[in-house]
Amino acid sequence: MGSENGIFHLYYQEHSDSLQILMSERRRFENEIYDFLVAPLLSFVEDESFWEPVKVGYKNVKDLPDDVTEDTCVICTEQHLNFKSLICCNQKMCNGCCYQWFESSVKCPYCFQDIRDFENHSI
Repeated sequence: MGSENGIFHLYYQEHSDSLQILMSERRRFENEIYDFLVAPLLSFVEDESFWEPVKVGYKNVKDLPDDVTEDTCVICTEQHLNFKSLICCNQKMCNGCCYQWFESSVKCPYCFQDIRDFENHSI
């Protein structure tokens, strides 16, 4: 065990300049990678709007036309009587699914259009 330590110590002394150069090159490479790949991603993620929750809001969902028919909701597959008509593609979903869906997304679950683009339009 002692001789192995001694051999490593001798090897390190003989090659310490090479190791220092390698370590320096590695740090330089890591910094270049950081500047080129990581920093741009971090600046994008640190933008407050990236983390801001996307909500259409109940006001917008309430503005969607009501469709009072007994039918099965395609989203939850349950029978319902009250539906909201989606202006973008004329599909419908039950009120519960509609409010839940548009709490976390602005995209229609059927056609993937942003329903805010249809705010001032009606069917």
